Amino acid sequence: MQRKRRNRRKKINKRILRCELSYITPDDCHPDLETQERLFPGFRAVCIHLFVAMDVDEGIPLKIPRNKADAIKSVSAYRVLLTESTFHQIGRLPEALKQTVWDYIDNDTEDERLEEQALDLLDGCIWRAEKEMDTSMVQNMSQVKMIWHAIKGAYGRQFEVSDEVIFDNFEDASEAP
Repeated sequence: MQRKRRNRRKKINKRILRCELSYITPDDCHPDLETQERLFPGFRAVCIHLFVAMDVDEGIPLKIPRNKADAIKSVSAYRVLLTESTFHQIGRLPEALKQTVWDYIDNDTEDERLEEQALDLLDGCIWRAEKEMDTSMVQNMSQVKMIWHAIKGAYGRQFEVSDEVIFDNFEDASEAP
């Protein structure tokens, strides 16, 4: 007798989840400074997540639920998955181009030519990540809720922020992060 294999999604990187949690929660709801320093997601993760967030702020190719709570959860899940996919796209770059991206992020250089090339590479990685990403997960509310709970628990359950605190930051669904 053969066992049915369940199609399981691999775990999302905790660093990306922590970036998203910091992005959607008010400053006064973040864990204590010692915990934040100990579990800091890393400068690269924070930067890539912010680049992705800026891209998502321009619009996403999905139908977003009208319900405020579902809209916030869906956009947040989309941003997490897109950030993860963008990291994979950066990893696929030839070594020299990948190093250009990391040098730009790590060194915050003032070389305009390097900055322009790195930003073009990042834009291309985000674009490819959007094209290759399976958006069905973000349209399935049970999947979105699983990702949402992973985001809220990124620093551990003792630091979990309630939905209401997060949702109160946004006036309506059109302001979903």
